[in-house]
Amino acid sequence: MQLSKSSFMKSILIISLVSCSLLASCQVHWSQASDWKLYEYQGHGIFKLPIDSLKLYSSTPMNQDSMAFFVRSATLLNTKAPLIWMGGYVATCSINGGYRKVELSRYGGYFYDEKTSAYYQLPSEKIDAWLSFIQNSYQNLIKPKL
Repeated sequence: MQLSKSSFMKSILIISLVSCSLLASCQVHWSQASDWKLYEYQGHGIFKLPIDSLKLYSSTPMNQDSMAFFVRSATLLNTKAPLIWMGGYVATCSINGGYRKVELSRYGGYFYDEKTSAYYQLPSEKIDAWLSFIQNSYQNLIKPKL
């Protein structure tokens, strides 16, 4: 049985639409994330740190409005290879009823979601403000309490 050209094109279109909708449903809707928390841990071992051991580290809540402003515009980076990390921070958040660990890059304006094994990039116009916000949040966490 041979498919006509129009039947073949319809099949391709349907497959493309189904694939796109499946990919969209797998993406995280970061605008729904809440309860952001930053931990007193940084360095190259952040990826090996299990989420359940984070309770052993000091932490601080992050400004929720600021985090929402930044992450809601993040886009999925389609990369199979891990990005080069020059240091980073560990954060957690709640989203869709779940608790997840997120690694925040110290450079480049991107972050990594462990649950989906995906990297997300902030728009270039927000990167400097994002990096400053994360660094200030971490500095406030580690500054000595009087």
